[in-house]
Amino acid sequence: MNAQELVGKTQDELKDMLMNLRKEQFTLRMQHVSGQLTNPSLLRNIRRDVARVKTAANGSLKAAAQPVAKKTAKKADTNKSVAEAKTTSTTKAAPEKVAVKKTTTKAAPKKAAAKKAK
Repeated sequence: MNAQELVGKTQDELKDMLMNLRKEQFTLRMQHVSGQLTNPSLLRNIRRDVARVKTAANGSLKAAAQPVAKKTAKKADTNKSVAEAKTTSTTKAAPEKVAVKKTTTKAAPKKAAAKKAK
């Protein structure tokens, strides 16, 4: 199934398609559980088809098919030159190094006390 095929469908047609896909998904899932499914990639294909139909039902495909208006470009700050604007936005501060203090437990005295007790 292709997303372009779904653009011209009505809501009722999309609901019917979704119901049929859900039924098919259920039967494939039952076949998979019982070990009768020979091609497990069908599960993934059905799941993706369900997502396509849901997307088309929400109207996202129709909105994506319409041409998008051009966004206006942001102007650089008037106080800075173009070179300064580029360098200030792309430079990053160096990360600070943090000293990590290692802590050790003193298990040696317990071992020594156990050896003396023997």
